Amino acid sequence: MGRDSRIETTDGTIRRTVFNAHDQVVSSWVGTNGTGATDSDPTGNNAFGNDMVLLSSCEYDNNQSGLNRQLTKTIVHNDAVAATQGGIGF
Repeated sequence: MGRDSRIETTDGTIRRTVFNAHDQVVSSWVGTNGTGATDSDPTGNNAFGNDMVLLSSCEYDNNQSGLNRQLTKTIVHNDAVAATQGGIGF
């Protein structure tokens, strides 16, 4: 695989990307505190202080297995996008 799943900017913003077994993007997250976060769970199982929010998620083959792994849906989580633009530091 070899992709960076976590990037932190100089201002402290953390961006995480979750990949599936085929190295396809499953979800994108942003925050300033990634306490307990893992490559598969940026929330750290809801760890205290972790403020990672889900920005977008992707579906492949309508979530059916055994197909050609084509992107069939991208979901932008507007409430999270609005929060990140609302002055909470991201």
